[in-house]
Amino acid sequence: MARPTLIACALILLTSVAWLMGTAPAAQPPAETPEQIIKDLERARPATPAPAVTPPANQPQAPADTPATTGTKLLREGTFLTARRGRVARGATGELLFTFDADAQGRSDGPMVLLPCMNLAGMEKILDRAGESVTFTLSGQVFVYKGRNYILPTLYQVNRRGGDVNTAQ
Repeated sequence: MARPTLIACALILLTSVAWLMGTAPAAQPPAETPEQIIKDLERARPATPAPAVTPPANQPQAPADTPATTGTKLLREGTFLTARRGRVARGATGELLFTFDADAQGRSDGPMVLLPCMNLAGMEKILDRAGESVTFTLSGQVFVYKGRNYILPTLYQVNRRGGDVNTAQ
């Protein structure tokens, strides 16, 4: 009586080992032609196109001083500006902008949003003390996001006004 149970267990064990080793014949799905696959995919696709996504009504609009509206050319991301003179001003949406002074030919880059960092915090302290008439010489890396230039100030220097120089005599 024990013999049929032993044989059944051995067959189950051999089948399990063969299945684990990958030697047991696996059930193959019926082969489909590429045309059948395409037809299946076309049937699965919705008949009506997806509705267009519209932005929420409360999303802030781009400020009026963006390059798209002012006609200024965007600088490439990763550009490093060195020793550029200009002023810090508050933009229409509250961000701080660095407005470059014109060069010898009268050309100037458009204003760039100043990215928050410790250098910007130092510049803000100076602005609080001296007012917005102070000028800076700024160096930093340029970034581009949504059609605007941003600058990460890495070095700045406060420029002296003409009457700020005192003689040592």
